Order: sequence, then structure tokens, then C-alpha cells
Amino acid sequence: MSNSRFVLFKNKNKTQEKQPDMTGNIENANGEKTHFISGWFKTPENGGAKFISGELTSAAERAKYKKESSNATSNVEFSTPVATAMPKEEDDLPF
Repeated sequence: MSNSRFVLFKNKNKTQEKQPDMTGNIENANGEKTHFISGWFKTPENGGAKFISGELTSAAERAKYKKESSNATSNVEFSTPVATAMPKEEDDLPF
């Protein structure tokens, strides 16, 4: 992903605790949106520094999901982020 750029926005549509706090996308050098990005604000239980935990979803996977869930076209639309929940088993980072 050389020369890629990303943008994150506060998720104003968050209605459930498991939905991401931030959403956005990643663009390659040609301006093509290649990935969808989700982020969650985290506070360690041991009182460490706050951090953001994130998840990337490829545009192809996102299009597949949208097509399966709504029978939409395969065009990926990033202008209105849709929050997705992170599975519980992936909630903790391995470090």
C-alpha cells in the first residue's frame, strides 16, 4: 500500500457498543478506495494508555458483503460508512 492515504471520521450512526467509534477508507496513489477502516477506542483494564484498535476490510470483501446482505450492486460506496461489529474473540490485541 505504498503512497496510500486514509481518512477516519467519528461514527455518528453508532447505536450499539460493539459498533466502531470511527470509520473511514484507504485510497491508493490513483485515488481508488481499496479498503474500509473501522476503529474502536480502548482503555486497558490494567490502567495503561488509551489506544485505538482497528480493522481493515478490502473493497472487494466489502462489496461481497453488501451484495450478500442487501442484493446491492457490486459497486463499493464509502461516502456513508456502515459500522460493523468486531467479533469478541478478536477484541484483544496479542501484545
